[in-house]
Amino acid sequence: MFLIALPAELASQPQTSPNSRSVKEYNRSEMPTIHTTRPSEPKTDPHLQAAGERVKAAAEELERLGIADKSGKRVRTDLPSDMREGADRDFGG
Repeated sequence: MFLIALPAELASQPQTSPNSRSVKEYNRSEMPTIHTTRPSEPKTDPHLQAAGERVKAAAEELERLGIADKSGKRVRTDLPSDMREGADRDFGG
C-alpha cells in the first residue's frame, strides 16, 4: 500500500470523481465571449425555383389538353371502359 502526501489546500477540497464536472464558475477574463454576426438570409435555391417552373408548365399542359381546369380539378371523371364495374377484363394472364 502506498501513501501519498497531499498539500493542505488540496487535502481540504472535496474529492470528485473523474467523470464529474468542475463547479468552477465561468470567468470571462479567462475565456471571453466571442461576438459573431447573425447568419444572413438564405440565398434562393435555383433547383427549387426550377422545380416550381416545371410544375407550372405541367399544370398548363394538363389544362391545354383538357385534362384539368384552371383550379387543378380533373375535367373528366368517368372511367375507361375496361375499368368500369362489371367490365370483362383480360389482363393476358
